[in-house]
Amino acid sequence: MGDTNLAWVNTLKKHYLDILTCYEGESKTLKNEAVRRCYEALLIANTVEQFRQWRLMMEDFGLAFTNMDAPVMYENPMGILDDIAEGAPDGLIKTFLDWKKTVNPKYLKEIRKQDAEIVAILRKAVERPEDMTIRVFPCGNRWAAIDKDADRIFEAFGWQTGCVWDGEDLVSWIFIGKAGLEVLQNSDYDVKVMDFGEFDITYIYFEEDIISTVQQMMDYNRMLGKDICESRKMMMHLRPYAAMCHGYKELMSANITIEDNKLYGEMPDGSKVLLFDGKSWRLNDVGRQMVMQMGAQMGET
Repeated sequence: MGDTNLAWVNTLKKHYLDILTCYEGESKTLKNEAVRRCYEALLIANTVEQFRQWRLMMEDFGLAFTNMDAPVMYENPMGILDDIAEGAPDGLIKTFLDWKKTVNPKYLKEIRKQDAEIVAILRKAVERPEDMTIRVFPCGNRWAAIDKDADRIFEAFGWQTGCVWDGEDLVSWIFIGKAGLEVLQNSDYDVKVMDFGEFDITYIYFEEDIISTVQQMMDYNRMLGKDICESRKMMMHLRPYAAMCHGYKELMSANITIEDNKLYGEMPDGSKVLLFDGKSWRLNDVGRQMVMQMGAQMGET
């Protein structure tokens, strides 16, 4: 399934759609020449080099967070996208740009409508009388579960779910990586992998996706009886914010320790924060931030 950080890719997708929503058809907003020229350059940036040139253009025009003196003067969603892309490897940017080529700004509403139609079809395809089977299906480079199956995974494993839109309602949704699928298939639940053909949807619940990815990885390692205690540097590119200082690239060193079916985050000063007690995840302000920080570059074993 490859080792591209799909949570990072989805974050870029989400904020690109935010940009289109903000600017497309808004002639008043685009009266600012710097904004207009950078927006036009972003629309035609379809290669890694063109995207790199767009980022340099953002800096030259004073729209990057590295040199923006007053970001509150007007909305700057392009500055957020630029900031999130900081440090992203070329392969990840190429994955994002390949998807970007499929998005026509003038038909954004139609794209969202098509996504809703796909979701409605999937929801109907897995609908059946109550049973204990969990149905999952390939989606892009991972697997996914929808509606009651996603809810059942949340109830049974505690993995964080997000939502997708079926045209009328928000429906529970969760992406499942290779590690997560191994956990499901080795659990006491009957898991059935359905094949609905090749398709993908635009998923914007990226924070929930990151948390779920970490949870699946941890459960996989607990299943194998592994103790992850080596120090890892975690890149925080996945939760953007606007600031009057240099963007948002931060590094964090943390030890992840599994002891007696419990997961701890061990800080540099030796203190430990309980994140998982074998059944429940701690996702308050402290726990949620730690899980987010650990998730950015955690590869699957």
